[in-house]
Amino acid sequence: MLGALRLFGAWLLPNKIDDTDFHILSALAEDGRRSLRDIARTAGVSTPTVESRLRKMFDMGLIKKISPIIDASKITNGLFAVASAKVEPAKIDEVLSALAKVPEIRNVYGTSGEHNVLFTVFTGGLDELETLMSSTISSIPNMSSLTYNVVSRVVKDEPNVAIRPGQFVRLTCDTCGQEIKGELTTLLVGDRNRYFCCKPCLTEYKERYGGKLTKLMLEHKE
Repeated sequence: MLGALRLFGAWLLPNKIDDTDFHILSALAEDGRRSLRDIARTAGVSTPTVESRLRKMFDMGLIKKISPIIDASKITNGLFAVASAKVEPAKIDEVLSALAKVPEIRNVYGTSGEHNVLFTVFTGGLDELETLMSSTISSIPNMSSLTYNVVSRVVKDEPNVAIRPGQFVRLTCDTCGQEIKGELTTLLVGDRNRYFCCKPCLTEYKERYGGKLTKLMLEHKE
C-alpha cells in the first residue's frame, strides 16, 4: 500500500525514499546552508513539504545532523590516518563501541575480511598519533594486528551516502525494539513521529504513555 491510511491517529506509511526525498537530500548534501525555500524550488515542491519531509527524515534517523564538513588537508598542523585491526567476531561490537569513544577517532567501521575493523584518526601531529595508537588504542582489549597509514593526499572525500530513490530506511519499533519489516505504523507525538512494527505495538505504546500522549497532543494544538 503506497497511499497513507489513517487509523486512530496513526498513519501507515512506507519508509521508502522517493524522488522528493532524494532531491531534498541531494540539495542539502550539496550545501547544508541552503534555505528551505531554495530547496523547495530545486525539488519542485512547496516549502511546507520540504519542512515536513525533513522532519520525517530526522525522526527516522536518516539525517543524524547537519554540520560543517572540514577539509583536513587545510589544517596545517594536523595529521589524518587510516587504521585497521583484527577482532574476534564475537567481540566486534564491544571493540567498535570502545573505538567510537576516542575523540581523535572520526569514523569507525566493522568490515568483512581478515582485518574486520577500520577507523580513521585525526591528530595534531605524528608524535601524537604514535602515542595515541601505542597507548589508548592498543590498550583496547580483543584487537590484534593493529596497523595504520598516514594519509598523504586526498583526491576525493564525500562523507554522504549515495542515496537514490527507491531505497528503504531501516527503522526499529518504539515499543518492542525490533526492526520494522515492510509497512510501518506511525503516531505523531507532539511534533515528532514514533514508529511501530504493528498495531498491537502501537496500542501498547498508547496504553503505556496514555496520559503523556494526551497532554502532548493538547499542547501541540494550542
